[in-house]
Order: sequence, then structure tokens, then C-alpha cells
Amino acid sequence: MEINWFPGHMAKSRRELLDNLKRADLVLEICDARLPKSSRHPDLVNILQKKPVWTILGKADLADPLCTKLWLDRAAEREQTWLAMDIFSEPDLRVLRGMLQEFNAKSLQTAISKGKRIAPLRIIVAGIPNTGKSTLINRLVGKKTTATSNKPGVTRKLRWIRGGTDFEVLDTPGILAPKLDTRESKVNLAATGAIPDDILPLEEVAFALFIILIKTYPEFMEDRYQVGSRAEYADNSYYWELFQEAAINRNCLAKGGKPDIDRFNKLLIREFRSGRIGRISLESPPNK
Repeated sequence: MEINWFPGHMAKSRRELLDNLKRADLVLEICDARLPKSSRHPDLVNILQKKPVWTILGKADLADPLCTKLWLDRAAEREQTWLAMDIFSEPDLRVLRGMLQEFNAKSLQTAISKGKRIAPLRIIVAGIPNTGKSTLINRLVGKKTTATSNKPGVTRKLRWIRGGTDFEVLDTPGILAPKLDTRESKVNLAATGAIPDDILPLEEVAFALFIILIKTYPEFMEDRYQVGSRAEYADNSYYWELFQEAAINRNCLAKGGKPDIDRFNKLLIREFRSGRIGRISLESPPNK
């Protein structure tokens, strides 16, 4: 599967992000709870050795809660700060605000003890495209300060936004790796909307997603599309038959009663992204 999407603004944004790091007190890395591995920011892990980084698993309301708990438990074992949240949930937002206030209080105490000037907490919000960075900033600040969309690539420039007198937030454009390494990562990122649909081999993405869901969430697929894998070992031709059967069952029909594959591709991806199939995670923590 060939997917290469690294617009010019991403390279520029990466350089600007590095320039702004020295001004930041804390980095919030926004990932997708459905794929915490593939949706990690490609640079943050390597370049933020000395900066506190909190990993926010956004869209947790769409992810498998049991799988999300495994990720959080693994992070806790490594003494990493991870928080799963629905960015639109006020209770989840209160938890994050409380954590920020506690972090800020400690930072102020340190500044006072060293005789430094007291300044607002500076927070960088970073991550790959379409993980909810701008939405989270708007929620934290309490007003719409940045454009939001369910499509990737809306934010193109870095800018600091004041959140009252307590903090400043840097909104950053989503940045993907210049080259996506594995087919699994390509499928996962494409399925969740981190890459624009108009550059995707949509049929290949939808079919790959279908196979994943049949294998990992057969009860959801049986319920939603009236199909389920009845073979312990199956090849792509077998899954293609199920794929066409699912299209027919959902009334995605072309002339002569044949399955309308193009229509079903879009339906499957749309229903996965919206959570209509169920709460699904595409990645689990690696075995210890």
C-alpha cells in the first residue's frame, strides 16, 4: 500500500516546533486511543528528552475500554503520564485541568524559590493530524480560538494562545513521519482519518480494515453487517466474499443486485470512524 502524505507545511512546522520547544514548560502529545502506537508523534519521542510530556489518548469514547486500560497500565508501569479522554467530555476535561493546575503550582514554587519571574505555564499541544489538538485547545481556553474539523490538515501555522493569566498554549499542525514504515501503520492511520481520503486507495484501506475487524471484533461485524468468519484459516479470497456479502446485507447495491463496492468502502470507514460498529481499538500494547 503506497501512501505518502507529507505536505510542505509539515516540514516547516517541524522546524518551528523545535524552535518553540525551549519556551515550553510542558508538552501534551495528543494521540488516538484506537491506535496509540501508530498515532504517536514521530519526533516527540526522540527530541523531548528533557521536557515533561503527557500523552493524551483522545477519542477514548471510540476505543475499546479494556484495550485502553492495558495501554494506561503499561504507561503507569513505566512511570509515564498518560490520560485517556473524550475531549468533548466535561468530566474528562476537569481531570486534565486539575492535573495542569497541580503541575503549574509546582512550577511556580520552583520559580519563586529560584527568584525567577512568575510567568504563565507554557504548553505545547502536538500530535499527528486529526487527533483533536485544536478542539482540546478550544476546550481548555474556553472559547473557539482555532479552526477545527474532522479532516486532517486544517491547522497550518503555529501560534501561541493565551488561556487567561494561567497559561499559554501553542497550537501546532499535525505532523506525520515523512515515510510511513509499516503497512499496519498505514492502514490504521488511513482508517482513522489521519490521512486525507482523497489520496487514499480507499478500497484497499476498507478491505484491510474489514479483515482486521472480522478477526478482532467478530461479534460487532455479525451484529452490524450479518457476516462472520467461519474459517480458522482463511485467505483474501474468502474475506473478499464476506466483504461483498456485507455490502449486500447493508443494501449497498449496484445494478443487477451486485454489491456496490465503492459505496460500501465509504460506508464501512464512515461507520468505523463514528463508532457505529462499536468501540474498537486497532492496536494493543506489545507483550512484555
